[in-house]
Amino acid sequence: MLAMRPKKYTTKELTQIAGTHDVFHCGVADCKICKAYWQYAKGLREQSKDEAGVKRGRPKKQAESRKQTTIAVTYSGKDRSIAKLVNEYGEDITYYINKGFTVRRIAYELDHKDAEIVQALDYLKLSPKTRSELNIEAYRDKLVELVREGLSVKAIANCLHKNYQGIRMYLRKYELPLPDTKKITFDRIVSKDGGQSKYRYFDDNGDEVKIEFVHPNHKTA
Repeated sequence: MLAMRPKKYTTKELTQIAGTHDVFHCGVADCKICKAYWQYAKGLREQSKDEAGVKRGRPKKQAESRKQTTIAVTYSGKDRSIAKLVNEYGEDITYYINKGFTVRRIAYELDHKDAEIVQALDYLKLSPKTRSELNIEAYRDKLVELVREGLSVKAIANCLHKNYQGIRMYLRKYELPLPDTKKITFDRIVSKDGGQSKYRYFDDNGDEVKIEFVHPNHKTA
């Protein structure tokens, strides 16, 4: 009899198993889809290790975005394996938590069990971020980005379809950067040319200033 060829795992089949199901944020206990997905993913990961001939290492360090962590956990009794996990992957776990990864996603990345990651998080005094926390962080990052781009508070409010007074209060409340705003005035001179109004602007020194509206609802003055 011919020997049966070992099963060949593929990422295509892994994707088909998950379908439209969110395996990284599923909260259903003993979910059949998740169970099948992670079991297949484990086989795919082991197959990749065998093909590469080397054990999967930790992700590359990103000094600017990763929080450095120094852990010294005592090796003793039943906690020995968790202590080893924390000492070896403490920085990676902290990095993944800051990126908003779930326990299941971290377990997949580090090739450990969910329960081991939970215990490691207890050692590190960390916990996965909720969807609400991630949304708040994304919103604040967007505000800071718009301020750095040079937008005024009113321009930011228009961009985000928010009340500008609320935006100003939010920036101050959470000590986020505020636009460096200074109000200036110009003299507007209106003249007629063939029945059409023409506008010219001058500052306090009498120097002419060209004002251009970039919003699509405005025309160049």
